[in-house]
Amino acid sequence: MFGRKKDGSKGEEAENKDESEMSKDSDSAVPAPGRPAMPTNFRPEISRPVRSDIPNVNRQADIPKIKGQQQAPDPKTLVVGREISLSGEITACDKLLVEGTIEASLQDCRLIEIAEHGTFKGSAKVQDAEIRGLFEGDLTVSGRLLVHGSGLVRGTVAYGQLQVERGGRIVGQLEEISATGGAPAAKSGNG
Repeated sequence: MFGRKKDGSKGEEAENKDESEMSKDSDSAVPAPGRPAMPTNFRPEISRPVRSDIPNVNRQADIPKIKGQQQAPDPKTLVVGREISLSGEITACDKLLVEGTIEASLQDCRLIEIAEHGTFKGSAKVQDAEIRGLFEGDLTVSGRLLVHGSGLVRGTVAYGQLQVERGGRIVGQLEEISATGGAPAAKSGNG
């Protein structure tokens, strides 16, 4: 075949010699000149699925993190993604992340984060808040209220601690919640 003589003399001998060398190579650890060593005891490791019938095993810890892939949110996190609108009443979540639009009443939430393009209209009673987008309505933050440079809070705001970055605005009625739990001290703000 390919440049070998077809008369059967030297061509077939060379071909048989190549095949015999190849079988020797796979059985021995010393390769023929010009050929890489091929281990004979190589067995690829096959990943196995995580068993769900074993009690008290943390499944998230067993899943490898893939570079560039976003990790799944915590179980009590509500994410309202871009171009999603939600209206109603939201209760008992640890974290609310708003990237879309929400018109709702929010209670018993530890943290609300409004992304740069997110909008929340309504009332919210939370422990902490980070505003990068727009909040309109009544906001009560018992802990820290952080208004980022792109954030706008419009309405009535009661807070424990207040931090406003350069460019962030609060328009409306401001009330500081006293640390002793007494009546809030009224302040007015126009940003």
